[in-house]
Amino acid sequence: MHRSVPQCLAVPAIMMILTMTAGAEPAGPPALERDELAADLQLLQGSWELVATSEGQAPPAVRSIKTIDGNRETVRRYRLPSGELATEQTVEFTLGKSGDVRVFTFFPVGGTAAEGKSYVYRVDDDSFYDVPGLLDDKRYDNYQVLPKVWRWKRIDPQANIEISASRLLTKEAPTTPGIVGASPAVVEAGDNKRSPKAARRDREIPHWGKVVDPNDDCKVDANLLSMQVPPTNHDLSPLRGLSAPRVLRTVTGDFEVSVKVTADFRPGTTAKGKGRPFNGAGLVIWQDAENFLRIERNAWWDGESYLCYPPLIEYWRDRQYSGANNAPVSSSKFFHGDSTWLKAVRRGDRITVSMSHDGTKWTEVKTVVVELDSRLQVGVAALNTSDQPFRVEFADLILKSE
Repeated sequence: MHRSVPQCLAVPAIMMILTMTAGAEPAGPPALERDELAADLQLLQGSWELVATSEGQAPPAVRSIKTIDGNRETVRRYRLPSGELATEQTVEFTLGKSGDVRVFTFFPVGGTAAEGKSYVYRVDDDSFYDVPGLLDDKRYDNYQVLPKVWRWKRIDPQANIEISASRLLTKEAPTTPGIVGASPAVVEAGDNKRSPKAARRDREIPHWGKVVDPNDDCKVDANLLSMQVPPTNHDLSPLRGLSAPRVLRTVTGDFEVSVKVTADFRPGTTAKGKGRPFNGAGLVIWQDAENFLRIERNAWWDGESYLCYPPLIEYWRDRQYSGANNAPVSSSKFFHGDSTWLKAVRRGDRITVSMSHDGTKWTEVKTVVVELDSRLQVGVAALNTSDQPFRVEFADLILKSE
């Protein structure tokens, strides 16, 4: 089971509050208790950060970022100062009460709470206290034996914040000209002279590119470069609409770009646009609204099951679909887990598409002959045309240009 090694806080007063009747067995959640836990779950949503110092070391050694979406938690740990990703773990969790204290129980995705480990917690608008070692070990499996207090601080996606290597999740530092890397940067949230909508519309995320949100209704979080797409038509097609959110930057000449895409690709069963209910996320190579190439992990509901293109490769030339997709297959049988890595390499008028299930072993899928300008925009996009919201995370962006 996962657990980061965060900075321990000596907070005796909080521990006294948390340890009150920590061994009592709950008799079942009454309405008030359910309301309290529901409020906690709402507060937990979003991203939290904790910077750790190894024992005997003054400089911070580890930065941990915890992202909670619904009842799923992902913790990523990064080595400092390099920003190298050390570990990543996703679990599911439940909230409960034991006497007067609140209990967080986490377990493998698809598992049950009976398989999980637990700790006492408290959460407010700014802090999430994670306190292991206090629960009755006859009823709970504490993930650490000795009591400690770990304090996670909320990452505010709306504030002017520094985006470092660990938050942008890019792999390579910009030591070579033309390589998009992981140096510290700042998200510009606009000044007082511009409206909030204008600030969002003009926002640029360093090393990823400019945010493009035509409907101004999608949440693009720079902390983890995630996109939350609402359950309305957000397509990327000259014939079906161009409202999908994307983040693009300019590149000239030949290039190589790759990215990791993570999401739960299970769209709703009702379409909100033309065609079938669909989720897609991945790379986009953009000349203009009539000429571009999409490369995506994807899934759609055909009325009986989820299908996908392995992966989607959709080339539009002068508003006409020019083919490139392979025959659809079962989504669950083709894609492995929630993450897929996609790569595109341009050499002149040819773009070669590859994909990987683990980021290490790559499979060349297809080479597409294109008629695109030398100067293009390259980046990521997320599509949703179903009746359910769609959230996707992008990481490990590498862009090399010649």
